[in-house]
Amino acid sequence: MGNKIAHALIGNTAKRGTWIGQTDGKLPTYEGPIPVAEVERRLFNWEAISVPTGNFIPCEPDSIGSIMIDGNYYMPKVTTGRQGIVRSDDFSELGRPTTAYAMHDYKVWLIRKVSEMLGSTLSILSALTLKNGAQAAVEIGLDDTMHDDTTGLDFWPFLLAKTSLDGSITTTYEAFNRVLRCDNMFGGISRDAKNAGRQFKVKHTARSLETSHVAGFREAMVILDQSAHDMQDWIQTMSGIQVPRKNWLQVLDIIEPPAPAGSTAVKVTKTNNRRELLDSIYLGQGELGELNGPFAGTAFGVVQASNTYQHHGVGVRGTSRLERVYDRAIRGDLAASDQIAVEALAKVLDMPELAMA
Repeated sequence: MGNKIAHALIGNTAKRGTWIGQTDGKLPTYEGPIPVAEVERRLFNWEAISVPTGNFIPCEPDSIGSIMIDGNYYMPKVTTGRQGIVRSDDFSELGRPTTAYAMHDYKVWLIRKVSEMLGSTLSILSALTLKNGAQAAVEIGLDDTMHDDTTGLDFWPFLLAKTSLDGSITTTYEAFNRVLRCDNMFGGISRDAKNAGRQFKVKHTARSLETSHVAGFREAMVILDQSAHDMQDWIQTMSGIQVPRKNWLQVLDIIEPPAPAGSTAVKVTKTNNRRELLDSIYLGQGELGELNGPFAGTAFGVVQASNTYQHHGVGVRGTSRLERVYDRAIRGDLAASDQIAVEALAKVLDMPELAMA
């Protein structure tokens, strides 16, 4: 497992139909929920180890304690206040946080703590590690999907449990919804999910290892139910707002502006290609348009088109699409993109109440 690609398990494929990463190669898939034991065996089958860290300083060959690397002599010097975190299976380095940084074991913080709260209702939809194991996330949902009669959409409310071993991510439990026809993730239907009670964070401190967070975990679990109702209300509201063609083109100018005057021919071409792809997705044309659905002419269609483009349309280089999508979900970029689309709608339609509050 010690390489730099994402390692993922994809669950509930019988209900999802399509899924992010389906074209990235052979990933382990499961028709139903992923068993906890499978996640621990296939993804979290190693431990994170804290070790002293530092640098090798050039020195004379006869220096006591020196070592030779590539024909040169160095003296190890430990960096005070820092720790190295390495994998137990291949000892590859994951990060160098401060010594005050408390590691959150993936098996404990992404599975067991949530499992204790949800009990038998736990269903693992997907699980993955990123950046050679420096980051990890698990999608945890209830046993079944929800259906919206207004749009005909089926969606799956889930909790994205995410953390890191390199200091890049605070351990977070955040509400998302997955639209099954396209496998799009919608997060942050509210601008401030934390204040709305749909996000719970635990910092990597020594105190986080105590049991005092149990009450917080229990409170955080209600976000699954609340998120489902929020998503359904939001879909119905947005699908009922008409967006004439001219207004969609104004929104398009905001979320994917035309190339500035004086741009090179290459830049103009690339920009126009992105705009044309977004427009075709919105209109329900082509393969991605089919994924997006027949929602052109509505506010929901605008946000859905932007979301589909971010998941399936943006070019990917040097990584897999699955890794790119989850990296952006973990960093909050997908939710921010949805927010930009809604705020563009609010401006163009002169409906400030649409903006995510």
